[in-house]
Amino acid sequence: MASEVKAKVGFLGGGNMAKAMAKGFIKSKTVNPANIIVSATTEKTLSLWKEMGCQTTLVNKEVVEHSDVIFIAVKPNLVIQVAQEIESSVDPSKHLIVSIAVAITTDVIEAHLPRSRVIRCLPNLACEVQCGIFAYCRGKHVQEKDVELIHKLLGTSGLCTEVKESYSNALLSVSGCGLGFVGLVMEAMSDGGVRTGLPRALSTELVTQTLIGAARLVQETGKHPAQLKDEVCSPGGTTIAGIQVLERSGLRSALIDAVDAATKRAVEIADAQKAKEK
Repeated sequence: MASEVKAKVGFLGGGNMAKAMAKGFIKSKTVNPANIIVSATTEKTLSLWKEMGCQTTLVNKEVVEHSDVIFIAVKPNLVIQVAQEIESSVDPSKHLIVSIAVAITTDVIEAHLPRSRVIRCLPNLACEVQCGIFAYCRGKHVQEKDVELIHKLLGTSGLCTEVKESYSNALLSVSGCGLGFVGLVMEAMSDGGVRTGLPRALSTELVTQTLIGAARLVQETGKHPAQLKDEVCSPGGTTIAGIQVLERSGLRSALIDAVDAATKRAVEIADAQKAKEK
């Protein structure tokens, strides 16, 4: 069980990713819900957070005033607006700023929150069930104590690892968007089970456990995914017959193209934000 982090945590924005992170903190007992505060634009959004036992507000500055670690969790086009709004309330000696906004680099945030300790973090929704990914990169003023705090805070909700910021867009496409890609694959496999006579609930349960098992095998044995595929392909058997169909249909190329397209879209969002800054 994780030891509780005493730092007070704030979220600027209460959307799906912020909720997933907060639920992960609470489930792992890393952060007491009473030490989490969130701001949003509507009471409807905040009602879900109140049910979790968190503090809520409609005022972004109140989050800053009541927090030590502040997650910027708004849409990319709102990051600069929010940074400008809270600038007068941010104390660089006290506050650690963590942005989870897509495509917004640390230097952009530092430009609007001078001297602030800024970390850019790329989480995914699986952090809600302690199986997430938190890839982060540090800004110019980040200290080692900040990195230690981030690992303590995020590490119980999944893999927490430092990366080069130049990797961010590609990493987001694999680990963040990848959940959507895998969800589509799972749905299609479940549909296949239904097509061949399985009840929907059973088919989905089987698909889910199959993917968990495949991931665990690769993770714990260190086997290459191709080796896993080879080990279940008996000569003239059922698996190789299905593999042939997938190869003919271009599954491999489609997934590669999906990651590439998502990465390019992240670059477009970043370029659009930079153009607005000029």
